[in-house]
Amino acid sequence: ILISLFCMGISIASKIDFAAFLLILFAITTYFKPLSKKYIPISILSLLIVPVISWSILIFQGLTIPEIINYIQLMHKYLTSNLFIYFHKTSTGLFFTKSFFIQNITSFIRTFSNFILPAGILYIFLSVVFNKFSHVIRFRFPKLVQIALIIAIPIFFPFKFIIGNTQDSSLSWLSFSTTIILAILLFDYFKVKTKSERSLKDIIFIVIASAGIIGTCRSYFYISLYTFGTFLLPLAVLTNVVFLIDYLPKYFKFLDKQVWKSTCLVILILTGLIFFIKFQYAARHDFTYPVKSHRGTIYTTKEIGFTLDKLITYVKETIPAKSSFLMIPEGPMINFLTDRASDDVYYNLTPNFIEVFGEDNIIENLKKNPPDYIMINNRHAMEIGISFFGEEFGFGIHNFILQNYRLEKNFDYDFKIKVYKRL
Repeated sequence: ILISLFCMGISIASKIDFAAFLLILFAITTYFKPLSKKYIPISILSLLIVPVISWSILIFQGLTIPEIINYIQLMHKYLTSNLFIYFHKTSTGLFFTKSFFIQNITSFIRTFSNFILPAGILYIFLSVVFNKFSHVIRFRFPKLVQIALIIAIPIFFPFKFIIGNTQDSSLSWLSFSTTIILAILLFDYFKVKTKSERSLKDIIFIVIASAGIIGTCRSYFYISLYTFGTFLLPLAVLTNVVFLIDYLPKYFKFLDKQVWKSTCLVILILTGLIFFIKFQYAARHDFTYPVKSHRGTIYTTKEIGFTLDKLITYVKETIPAKSSFLMIPEGPMINFLTDRASDDVYYNLTPNFIEVFGEDNIIENLKKNPPDYIMINNRHAMEIGISFFGEEFGFGIHNFILQNYRLEKNFDYDFKIKVYKRL
């Protein structure tokens, strides 16, 4: 528990969203492993030590109460801004929309269809292999033959169905299925009248399912593997897999537990392998261009990497080490790779942040704390319905740059970057 609380403190210090998982730790310490009174102070210390140290460092560096209040106000403004809502309604599933609902139903039907057909064929095949029909067929496969037939499964397996379940949206509905599973578990739990009949395994599974729902809250109405899905899915996937393998035969009595478990394991393992191969191929095929610096190597697409390589070389050879530059709309990674400072506050000027901070405030800051160089790239912001800086957003900032900076260098490749120097 102490280690769990310590790790939870690290998570909360990194991202406040993880504080919701304290509910799970509370359930564990309440129902499974109650803390004695003498351990409560050290438990609280384990949870708070990292956040307290982190905030103490910030206060030591000069963070003030008015700045904290201002940050809270800005976060509230950010979370209620039009562009934030638009982005999360179209890309992440944080908000309910009719289109997400229809996509989830379509995705679930497709995923279920692609699962049930190979599962049915494989279930019958394994039933025969495991001699489940020996009372009808009057024939039993020897052990060696059983092993050989199981090994041969990948040769004849209908992979096209499994490949159909490895799309970006294949698991978009997982938060809903996890919620339904939790509802079923709670119904069964409270249906039992005496505590002695309640299984510890079921109680633990209720806790895991609850954690799965908390994990998907950031993108509850539509989980995409290309936004938050990669770190939202694990607990929800675990819940659905356990329910599928261990609990489904409880409700469908005709399923043989051994055969069903083997069927699910084969399909899940093959699905996992296809997911792995698919994403490895995408990573090795699309992100192959190395952007190198003394801090290490980052692999990206050729279009972006080629320009960044040229830019990094230009910065190191042309821009003095003590000079600062601001990349617009975003790109502080280049500051990191070249050891050049950016703006302390407005280092990210995507449309949503311009909306929150206020364009006039940003221009005023640029007047008071002008960077030595400003770079503008042609990264679009279509995920929030806006295209390029200076064309559909940031007009005032763009005019300020043109009036106070001169064009010094133009990297006119697929990924374009213009470098402006202060007059």
